[in-house]
Amino acid sequence: MDFRSYLFDTDFNMKYINNKLDIVNYISIDTVINNRIVIKYKDGILDITGNDLKIIKLTHDEVLVSGNFKKIEFR
Repeated sequence: MDFRSYLFDTDFNMKYINNKLDIVNYISIDTVINNRIVIKYKDGILDITGNDLKIIKLTHDEVLVSGNFKKIEFR
């Protein structure tokens, strides 16, 4: 991968780091409640369930979620 491709990557990407879920290149956030967050991305929906879920970082193309994750489902 060249440097330019890395900087302008538009593919959906998700990483679990230090009990946080970092999601990049999403389309929209549909649901945010204490035990569920639903995020649309290019190819479907990401449904996150757990306890005390919180969005702790939000930009136009990145969201960082913390909490006690029980299930992460792609639809």
